[in-house]
Amino acid sequence: MAYSYQIFDSIERLDRTEWQRVKASSDAAIFADLRFIAALEASMSEVARFWYIIVYDEDGVPVACTIASTMTIDIAHLSDRRLARMIRHIPLLSSRFRSEASNRRSTSGYRA
Repeated sequence: MAYSYQIFDSIERLDRTEWQRVKASSDAAIFADLRFIAALEASMSEVARFWYIIVYDEDGVPVACTIASTMTIDIAHLSDRRLARMIRHIPLLSSRFRSEASNRRSTSGYRA
């Protein structure tokens, strides 16, 4: 069985009917709701990128969907207060570590 897929780089470009078809036929969580996803994309546009992927079977019927994302975070925000102070006061030494730690990837998917 051959599968194909489409990647959409915005919720606005996503084929909502196909996304809803997969969501309705699976036990998808609230996180797959397009209203939630649109709000998330809008509120995090400065620090995150999202891609929406729909997988099709050989007949062109959507059978799975997923979201991939990257987010930029500052490791100092997640650190103990004292460690965060040290990180912020030694920017040259920590800049490489902070930039490498800033890119996180996550995915979640649903199938029909």
